[in-house]
Amino acid sequence: MNFQTVSTAEKLPSSDGLTGGYLPGGIVPGPLLVRALNYVSAKIGAMVAEIRARGLAGQTAIIISAKHGQSPTDPNDLARVPDGPIIDGINAAWTAAHPGPAISSASPRTTT
Repeated sequence: MNFQTVSTAEKLPSSDGLTGGYLPGGIVPGPLLVRALNYVSAKIGAMVAEIRARGLAGQTAIIISAKHGQSPTDPNDLARVPDGPIIDGINAAWTAAHPGPAISSASPRTTT
C-alpha cells in the first residue's frame, strides 16, 4: 500500500474547508491532517483485520514506514512559492513555441 494522503494533507494550506498541516506551534495536526491520519489508520486496520480473518496473522509481518515530513510542522516557518507566475511563464513559452489555435482536451491532436 502507498498512501499519499498524509503527505498531501501536510502540504495543503486547506482543502474541503479544513486547515492542512499543523496548527501554529507545530505540535497539533490541523483538521485536514487529522482526517488523513484517521483514513490511513482505518485502511491499515482493515488490512490487519483481513489478515487475521484469513488466519495469516501468525505468518505475516507488517512494516509501516515513511520517508519524511513534507512541510515544517509550524506553519509560521513555511514559505510558499506562488505558482501563478510560473504557470503563466510556461503557458507563454508554450504559446510562443506553438502559435495557432489552442488544442482542447475535447479534440485530441492527430498527426498525418
